[in-house]
Amino acid sequence: MGFEIGLHTAGVDSQQLCSVLPLVDWVGLDIKAKTDDYPGVTGAPFSGQRAWHSLAALQRSGVAYEVRTTLHPHLLPAAALMDLVKDLAGCGVTHYVVQEYRSTIDFAHALPETASYLTPSFCATLVRELPALTVRRA
Repeated sequence: MGFEIGLHTAGVDSQQLCSVLPLVDWVGLDIKAKTDDYPGVTGAPFSGQRAWHSLAALQRSGVAYEVRTTLHPHLLPAAALMDLVKDLAGCGVTHYVVQEYRSTIDFAHALPETASYLTPSFCATLVRELPALTVRRA
């Protein structure tokens, strides 16, 4: 039928990802933070190494891809996002999307109000580091 195949993944298993890369046309890869900051976001040790290994494997494969980060201001502060953007630019990422966090559940009792720091001036600073950056608003 000629349909193209896209894969959305958090890259938790780079070996599994490598096994399916020849079968897909595009990958959307979630990179949640810098390697050392991952456990604070995911609660899982070594999750950062796994995701970043998947990014490297994806880049070596030649398959078209987009890297994205879902931004929750309490889990990834502005300075951490800036560092992440610099690292992604430094390793050759060209298609990067920052997505604003949105909840379908009322977490008002669990977390304080989530005001985004994605102001126009902050976004302009991010784009200076990685020109192909896009912001998706909730």
